[in-house]
Amino acid sequence: MPLPLWEKILLVWAIMHIIGPLALRFTFRYSARVEPAKVDPGALPVAVRAMINRWSSQIQSAGFSLVGIYDMGELASDTRSFLAYFVNRSAGDFADISVVTKDTKTQGYFEFSSSFTNGLTLDTNANKTISVTSTPSDILIFRFPQITSPSQLYQVHRALIQKHAGFLHPQLPPVGEESSRIVKQVGRFGPCQAEAGYMRLASDGTHYRLTWKGACLVAWKSLWPTSLIRRSLYRARMQKVLNSLQSSGIVAISTASNF
Repeated sequence: MPLPLWEKILLVWAIMHIIGPLALRFTFRYSARVEPAKVDPGALPVAVRAMINRWSSQIQSAGFSLVGIYDMGELASDTRSFLAYFVNRSAGDFADISVVTKDTKTQGYFEFSSSFTNGLTLDTNANKTISVTSTPSDILIFRFPQITSPSQLYQVHRALIQKHAGFLHPQLPPVGEESSRIVKQVGRFGPCQAEAGYMRLASDGTHYRLTWKGACLVAWKSLWPTSLIRRSLYRARMQKVLNSLQSSGIVAISTASNF
């Protein structure tokens, strides 16, 4: 006797919640070695170069200077990452355009980031993807994908610094050593996930693998309806933050919602 439609849907849903963690547990890898290689813009894949060019001039118009464009290699399994890195030394801020390619797909976003002498890092980005891994307590991350202008996002970033780190002193690497911050910021991801129990370092020390805890949590957070609920809650929280900044008169942002 054929199963009713709702039972078929429930069965598929249950199977995905079993297969998902299994697939991630045995296939996902994250590099333990962060070795940014500076590349010429002309050597970039066409789609990557187009995405960087789309936002680069606006970021530089906000007072940032290009440090370099870096090929980050295969950070996560079956992907290739690129990073255009900028610094505004007068303000003590960094900016980047992060682009990831996988198969024929290219995705990217722009971000502003500031680190302080007490160890706090504050990131403000336009990334549509909500993290499914652990976030360290000394990193404040705000995502506003509805803001499509780097200059407007930087305005929000400075307002958030005023609110959360107004009395802190920025921390910048020496001139000419800006890329060391890339290694520090990106390189801490694996160890932080290992500390939270999501990953563990492989025996050869070259990469991190998901633990069963990490595989289950990452898979389940990514599957419907949990993904939809998490996205809606996070969107509401970020909109509340933005509304607070706007109502206080600190920022005036015109956005086109694309959450």
